[in-house]
Amino acid sequence: MPVVATFNGIRILFYSDEGLPREPIHVHARRAACEVKVWIEPVIRAEKSYGFNSREVRDIIDLVIRHEDQIRRRWNEHFGS
Repeated sequence: MPVVATFNGIRILFYSDEGLPREPIHVHARRAACEVKVWIEPVIRAEKSYGFNSREVRDIIDLVIRHEDQIRRRWNEHFGS
């Protein structure tokens, strides 16, 4: 479960087992019992949010947008291009 970054107690990460065939680039944002899946491809959007309110999800999406290059780099380092 590689952690890409941590912001205000929210961990941005991806799971090492991302399906076969592997799902497109995405991250999970977690804090305590809250989690949201954020797709990077084909477009940045949230899916499957549990526990975060709509404002928090928007803030997480903003974080993902700001750190998209870092997320893509870490994904490719972990899974290969």
